[in-house]
Amino acid sequence: MPLPIPQQSTASHFYKYSSPANLGWLKDILHKHEIYLPNLTQLNDANDGLPRLAMQSEQEMADFLWSKFSERNPKMSPQELEHEEKVIRFNVRSHGTAALHPSIVQLLDSELKDFRAYSMAKRYDMGNLWALYADGHRGYCLASSLLKKAFGSSF
Repeated sequence: MPLPIPQQSTASHFYKYSSPANLGWLKDILHKHEIYLPNLTQLNDANDGLPRLAMQSEQEMADFLWSKFSERNPKMSPQELEHEEKVIRFNVRSHGTAALHPSIVQLLDSELKDFRAYSMAKRYDMGNLWALYADGHRGYCLASSLLKKAFGSSF
């Protein structure tokens, strides 16, 4: 399944909820114009991080593995490529998708390990976010207008 195409947000402001433990990050944002972007495994909510890969059918998995193999080996001869395609399809059929799925998930996770994310909300008054991310309403909520001043129009 292809990934959805990102859409430009229509919100006029964005908000970052954070705990008092992260006041050093706030100081860096305001004084040094630096921002910390955690990698996907460092996000608080597992649903925001690494995607869950759906189980594929035998045909889908073999097609996927074959397409990635052929993309990564453009200099192989047609005969070698044909042989490798047969090997891939045989192995998927022999081992089954359930046995191969965890390895594919690990490959995807390793591909995404260096991706970074900065999660923000469209509203400043979300009690659940104040409770969860701002340490039970003891933290702060940074408005995107401050980020625009610090980083320019890219925010």
